[in-house]
Amino acid sequence: MTAGSYKYDPYVAADFAAGGIENADGITDDNALLREILQERYVSFYGQHLGWNDERRTRTEAYGIKLTPNNGTQLPWRFIYPQNELNSNPNAPKPVPATFEALAIYK
Repeated sequence: MTAGSYKYDPYVAADFAAGGIENADGITDDNALLREILQERYVSFYGQHLGWNDERRTRTEAYGIKLTPNNGTQLPWRFIYPQNELNSNPNAPKPVPATFEALAIYK
């Protein structure tokens, strides 16, 4: 193809139906659409907290973003608390939760 001759085909409802190009695993049409939206948000917000928050909130859902860790067997649920935050903030959690410990709202 030459530059500028690409054709964009927009999604249609059938793409999200069971067996469609965005729903090979047969989840509901609405969940397939939601998954595509979340995947596009993850790519758009790469390197920002927003994409990671979407992934973290939905990783256990059928429509969630499914990532595989490069190292180890699980993805972190939270950021590491810096030592100076723990030393100076009286509201810092005690004991400090582990990086791979899921928050109660995600269980």
